[in-house]
Amino acid sequence: MSLHTLDDALTRISLSSREEVYEFRHQTVHWIVLYCYVDCSQTPYYHYIKQLCEDRIADCVSQIESAASTDIPRIFEDVLLTFNTELTTFYEKFVDHETNPQSLRGILWCVVEWRFLCSILGEGSIFVIRNKKIHYTVANHLAPNQRSIFADMLDGELDIDDIIVSFGIDYAKIYTKADIKALGLSLQEYHGDLANYFHQSIKASIDPDLVWWIIALDYGKTFGHSRFSPRKHSLQSNVFVMLGAIQKNIFLYRYAVAAVIVLGIVWWLAFSIFRDMQQLQANMPTIEVAWETRVVTIETIKQDIDYFQRLDPTSPTKSQYYNQIIQHLAFLDSLGRWPNDVKQLKALVQNKYFEWFNVVYINDLMNNVDTPQLLTFTASERQTLWEPVRVFFASKLIIAWSQGAIMGAINNDLRGSFLSYSLWSDVVKWCSLDIMRIGMYCFTSSNSLIRITEWGVENVVFVEWEDKQGQFDTPISDIAVFARNNMYLLHRDPALNEGMSYITRYRNQVGSTTQFSSPLRYINVGDFGTGTRFDFVSMYVDGSFLMWNRTDRQMYQLWRETSPTNLNTRRVTIQWWDFLDRASENVRILTQEGSPFVYFFDRDRQTFTVFKSTPLRTQERFTFAYNLQYVFQFAFDLGEHAIKDVAIPETKSQGESLFILTDAGVHQIALGEFLRQFDK
Repeated sequence: MSLHTLDDALTRISLSSREEVYEFRHQTVHWIVLYCYVDCSQTPYYHYIKQLCEDRIADCVSQIESAASTDIPRIFEDVLLTFNTELTTFYEKFVDHETNPQSLRGILWCVVEWRFLCSILGEGSIFVIRNKKIHYTVANHLAPNQRSIFADMLDGELDIDDIIVSFGIDYAKIYTKADIKALGLSLQEYHGDLANYFHQSIKASIDPDLVWWIIALDYGKTFGHSRFSPRKHSLQSNVFVMLGAIQKNIFLYRYAVAAVIVLGIVWWLAFSIFRDMQQLQANMPTIEVAWETRVVTIETIKQDIDYFQRLDPTSPTKSQYYNQIIQHLAFLDSLGRWPNDVKQLKALVQNKYFEWFNVVYINDLMNNVDTPQLLTFTASERQTLWEPVRVFFASKLIIAWSQGAIMGAINNDLRGSFLSYSLWSDVVKWCSLDIMRIGMYCFTSSNSLIRITEWGVENVVFVEWEDKQGQFDTPISDIAVFARNNMYLLHRDPALNEGMSYITRYRNQVGSTTQFSSPLRYINVGDFGTGTRFDFVSMYVDGSFLMWNRTDRQMYQLWRETSPTNLNTRRVTIQWWDFLDRASENVRILTQEGSPFVYFFDRDRQTFTVFKSTPLRTQERFTFAYNLQYVFQFAFDLGEHAIKDVAIPETKSQGESLFILTDAGVHQIALGEFLRQFDK
């Protein structure tokens, strides 16, 4: 039987009129296939990209031709790294990426005997079809303005009848889980070319022009059957000839007789092992995952862990794999299978959790050189001021306590002004900076509003609203200021909240920092999901309102479009499952003017989590259209000295530091160093 060519095994369907593509096909007699396809038609730099592809592929071919098969994955990964470095360098030097994202899409495949290596360029997907079932799916999710680079390398083993199908789009934009399950069932009855099969299904769901291309590679046709089946036929033929010779002269072929006997023993042993493996396979524990049944053993979990460790900690895929590993370990534990191995792997997963997910664990602030203590509270201060409530950094430290304040501190040598409120039974509950950024607006346990500066305490007065005079009948949840004239209160008033009114704006009287006009109550409008119940507990104002809803533990963004009182509302997608699964009700949102990062301080869980907006929220046209992608997290375990509050400078130009307030003092972390370390 002759070796099939790659052209026999590979089918490509272009779904648009684009002509500027780079395609490379290479097959060796040593069971190695290299295939590259890049669609460059969306970029005016086609000739440069094409030359870059040719250079890197030529380099890859020259190395794999003379390399051992075990070295090829490393060579493939090095080529991807070089590819990405050159693409990134090109973008940074020659392309205004924010206005011209230069979307590229493509794939790079390498098949080494039974091993399959692959990477996706830009947006794309891969289905592995095994036994006419969709065995595995993977997609490279790419935001609209994100530059195109190759994703992490996929590395797995193929079976003899596997078919790999690739699309030039994220498959989630075409198929739901139910659609994929239906496709898997209809595949059982299909006997034609799979590229055409998926072409027909895509045409029924989406404009094919958006998919760019479909490529199918039949592994068996490539070299799979030629590698395995011909050897079986060859073996049978040799045995037949050997037996004929024995009939003519058994003595002359005594060594052949011995060989036949040995071969028979080997075949018998192999058959026994195969039968035992079949019986063992039948007794293996299985679990339903998505639309398929999967065998779960210690070895499969170890393979999942090995693959999981190499994934980007910020990607949704990493969190999905972690969830799967935890689920599989719990499944084996419930069956009582391999208890010692399960226990060891559980310990490994728990011990490595922080490393695997970009989590910085801090259990000691006092003796940590990376978290110097700027200010140490004395016993007298703690006794007089009672409980530390809030910390701010506005060129200097401002610290609110339940019965007093420290204003304008820098460190232990320059401790600022010490102020006692003398509020008697009333205590300060929460504060924001005032509109001048030199003091604080605070509300107390009796729902009164006061202004605190180094010169003393003043009542906040509402002009033309004499019946209130800075005191409210219902609880206040949060307070914030924006610009130099607006103060906002987040109310927990059942009557107002029932009418979807949560935020009230007060504008100061000209020239005054304590006198404000009568209220303007905002009303929430917009498509925020049927049955959504709001119970906002914190807010941050940056031109829009960033709110934490304790009911579903999600972040919402509210903004004013045209009406002076109506606030459009949307839930912001947070792309890290662990954060939403574990977040408490008591979460506060922070950010900086000029920064793409959004921070979440969870007081109950004692975590400080960093997300990056995509597209950047600092760009005006994307202010209300970004999602949040996980970057890293500080996890604090400080025992009795739990964190009371955190602060960052108001603007990026003032620095990137994190100030941490405990009942013992104020510490500082060089936040910018961690941002640069993890935001790659």
